[in-house]
Amino acid sequence: MNDWEPEQPVVGQRAFEIKMVQYSGEDLAESTGFSQAFERSKQMPHFNAVLSSWEDAGANLQYTKISIARLFSSELRRRLAKNNDEAGVRLFDALHPVSRGRPKADPDADFDLLTAWLHCGIWMLSHDDRALCMQFLFRHKRPLGTDALRKRCKRLGLLGCNDFPQTYHQAPLSCFERDNDKVVFKVAPFWESYFA
Repeated sequence: MNDWEPEQPVVGQRAFEIKMVQYSGEDLAESTGFSQAFERSKQMPHFNAVLSSWEDAGANLQYTKISIARLFSSELRRRLAKNNDEAGVRLFDALHPVSRGRPKADPDADFDLLTAWLHCGIWMLSHDDRALCMQFLFRHKRPLGTDALRKRCKRLGLLGCNDFPQTYHQAPLSCFERDNDKVVFKVAPFWESYFA
């Protein structure tokens, strides 16, 4: 009889991934002044569905595993090269070939999107305004166009206000940049009572 029991990382790993995105989102919202948007958004229609899709996307991202694998992979190659282990470097390169063809999804950009989705309230913006807001929040990174952002949201399975057209005839918030250093949200007239 085998005493070994398989690990049960599914629940723990899922919770960990969600918490990691949640804490990053809270930090981002706090540092950018969007905390109030998250608190107000909890009252919005379909918030629970948006939250559920966000949790699923966060749990499926497995960002932690990818980040750790990258870290150890680059560290191992660096050590092999430092020790002049040419055979080790060749073996490492053979086991980790350069990927060809279409690039895979960027987990860092996915993580950034999930970080801002709920906690900065960008789920309540139109696609164009989401792209503008993401550009503001992550200025140091390559900007993402509206179509690319829309496809990323769909691939991740994120629900936003545009997924409920009968409820949200117009995005509850709009976004515009002021003085090149601050993005301001404007509340659509119909939704003002939720943000009062």
